[in-house]
Amino acid sequence: MTIKYRQSMFYDAYLHAITKTVSRELEGVAEHLKQAIWLQTDDGWDWGYDNEESEDDVPPFWDGHFTDYMLHGYVLREVADWASDEIDEYLDA
Repeated sequence: MTIKYRQSMFYDAYLHAITKTVSRELEGVAEHLKQAIWLQTDDGWDWGYDNEESEDDVPPFWDGHFTDYMLHGYVLREVADWASDEIDEYLDA
């Protein structure tokens, strides 16, 4: 999944596989932890700010919100920072 130089022709397939993996990993996460993850998203921050006074409301999140947050906020950042001399040599050849 080359992000630094060129996008692989398999980019969409890689992204789909990574998204499914992240989603599957998050299935086992406790509901309160999912809510805590969701509250870190832009939608979560907005909801938290708007409902700051209320203690009874449950955050209206769906699994895709925190999957996207984890994917774009963490996983793809790691991918972008990853380096391989062998791959770089191949791409430069």
